[in-house]
Amino acid sequence: MTQAVRAVWSEGEVQLAISELSEADLHRLQQTARALARGSRLAPRELLNEAVWKLLEGVRKVPRSEKFVPVLMGAMRSVAWNNRKLHDNARVDSGDDEALNNIGDAAPTPEDILAKKNLRQSVLDLFKGDEIAQAICEGWFFEQMTEKELCDLTGLDLKQLGTKKQEIRRALIRSDVGAHLK
Repeated sequence: MTQAVRAVWSEGEVQLAISELSEADLHRLQQTARALARGSRLAPRELLNEAVWKLLEGVRKVPRSEKFVPVLMGAMRSVAWNNRKLHDNARVDSGDDEALNNIGDAAPTPEDILAKKNLRQSVLDLFKGDEIAQAICEGWFFEQMTEKELCDLTGLDLKQLGTKKQEIRRALIRSDVGAHLK
């Protein structure tokens, strides 16, 4: 006789999912908590903690067919609604509830961080041996330095900096690296 597969996550699986939340997921959850906490007597952090507690204690189940973050958002929505109802608060509309599920990730993803690191390295490799060009690229593309700051950094005057930047532009256009900097 085969054992039936459980339809919900165990406490250990919930703990593992919580520990594996990315920075982007945490940021998205915090934004959602701020939006849902309006009109309730709970602070956003309390709202998120209460929802996590409900998942850990099994008060709120995580179906195997659902992704963890949307289930946690739903638990927060439920906690906020119950708090408003309990305290007889009029609901303060936080906007379109469907839009809460689509809150953008302002925090860079690990893939974004890796891509930026790889791009930086590709640009610096393109100008290997030319320390001034590397310094200009680092400051210009990745640190958004002003022309005055770049002149101070490199010891060039504005005309020399302009000439060097033009050389850099041409080299980037000739390479495939330049396409990623547009």
